[in-house]
Parts: sequence; C-alpha cells; structure tokens
Amino acid sequence: MDKYLQQLTVERAERRIALRSPAKINLFLEPLAKRPDGYHEIVTVMQAIDLCDEVAIELTDDGIELECDYPDVPSGPENLAWRAAEAFTAAAHVEPGARIRLTKRIPPGGGLGGGSSNAAVVLLGLNELTGRPFSPTRLAEIAATLGSDVPFFVYGGTALCTGRGELVEPLEAAPEFWVVLVTPAFSVATAEAYKRFTFVLTHQHSPDRILASVKESDLRSLLGSLHNGLAKVVLSAWPSLRALWKEVVDAGLPHPQLSGSGSTLYGVCCTEAEAARVSARLRGRLPSEVSVAVARNRLASAKEDYNADHRSQNQSEGGGQ
Repeated sequence: MDKYLQQLTVERAERRIALRSPAKINLFLEPLAKRPDGYHEIVTVMQAIDLCDEVAIELTDDGIELECDYPDVPSGPENLAWRAAEAFTAAAHVEPGARIRLTKRIPPGGGLGGGSSNAAVVLLGLNELTGRPFSPTRLAEIAATLGSDVPFFVYGGTALCTGRGELVEPLEAAPEFWVVLVTPAFSVATAEAYKRFTFVLTHQHSPDRILASVKESDLRSLLGSLHNGLAKVVLSAWPSLRALWKEVVDAGLPHPQLSGSGSTLYGVCCTEAEAARVSARLRGRLPSEVSVAVARNRLASAKEDYNADHRSQNQSEGGGQ
C-alpha cells in the first residue's frame, strides 16, 4: 500500500493531499450466471494503466464539497467520489468535512473505471490524511459498498476480481506493455450491456491461461489470452461501436479488445514506439470526436515522466477530456 500511495501522490501537506487516479482495462472478462441481487457473477483480470485523473482532497470543518473541471461529471452526492467521502467519514465516526477537486483526463463512460478510481482514491486520501485508521482490507470493504470496480482501485496493479467484481486478489505485475485507447463520443450503459447478455455454460472461458501468463511474465502468452465475453453482445447491440471496431481493426490496431462493457476499445503494443506509430495512424483515419490516447501498464512515481497526460494524444471535446 505504501508503494502504491507513493506512486499516486502528487502533493502532500498536513491537511491536503493530491493523488493521481488511474484508469483500468480488462485483460480478461467473463460474465457468469445472474445473481439473486440482479448483478452477474464475473471473473475478470483488471490492469491499472497510467492514464490518470487527479484528485485533490483537503480536510475542512464544513461538510463535503466537490468540484470537477469536466462539465458532464456531477458535482453532488450522485458522484462516487462524494459518496466515498461520506462512506469514509461514516465508517470513521467523524463529521464529514472534505473539499475535493477532480481534474479529469479519463473519458467518462468509456469502461475505463474513472469514477470508480476517483472514489477509491478519495478513500485512500482521506485515510492518509486522518492517520490511516483503516487497513487496506477495510478500505476495500468500504469501497465495495460504492461500486463493483471500486475495491480494485484500492490496490491497483494487476488483479483477479470475482463476485460482482468486488472480490480482489492482487497478482504479480503483468509484463510491461503499452495500450492504445480509442474512445468514441458516446458511452455504453453497463446495466444495459449485461441485460442483453445470455449466460451459456458451454461457452464459458477460463482465466487460467491469462493468470499463468501474468505469473510467468509471458507477454506473448498474455496477448493470446485477452478475452472479453461481453464484446460480442455489445458490438451487436451498438452499431456505431461495431463500425468503430471495424475501422480500428482495418487500421491495424494490434490485439483489439473492448474494455469492460465499453465504449473504449484498446489494443496492446509491446513497445512505446509501436504504440506511438499505431496511435498516429488511427488519428489520421478516425473522426476528430474520437479520442486516441497511449498509456502504459505501469504506474511510476508521480515525479517521474511516465504519466500518459503528456504523451501525444488528441483531446477532442466529444471523446477526450
């Protein structure tokens, strides 16, 4: 946890902390049977990437305030970051008092987990500012009350997630790679995607191969193990995304996949130079409202020059931030 916080920390003062808030991709996702609570059981391998929002938190004596530089992101109790601050203060039995500022770079609604990451980082930041009253395990329990993906971001890195996604088993770091992220100007509703999914036992994919590739740090095997059991359903139901998929495949996006329920498509490259070439080619072919970004599956220290913020990427009003 200490190393992870060090990687995230941009600034630290007595009553204020600024943290990076990473995005994620799903290297493997297999939806299973529907649960009595309406969710689906899933098996997924999530990977944090260094495309990051920034979350600044300041302790105050006057309730919770939230500001965001992205106009379509709510700034009240409907925002997961706000609810994370409420959940933390309730669990700690203290009066809520926090000023939160979100600087968004992760496209909302793209299946990259930006809102969930923001919520987890608020929990981590408040825990740090208040003397670490909670263990990582307890923070993950609080995170699970907020959303299925939130507990993953308490740990970051590479992890196997089960249940509805809230049961997190951190793994050894996956072999280093680079991703080219392609995000259209529209989102895919997760609930709608799962509603359209039909569980077929005979078609179930096992995560064993990708888990072995992570354990053995075998990038070639990992590339051959990428899987998203929702992709066929989502691409069938959203014709615009299906058209974008064809476009990026035709343009040579390597090892194309859908992240989560979408709408972000990604491809995996072995080197940064390859990712730069692919992203440049895509920008030359795709409409300006489609955001193309490059990220690495490593989080360096915030002081190191590895954040995807300053890599070449288009930041259109429609798809980027």
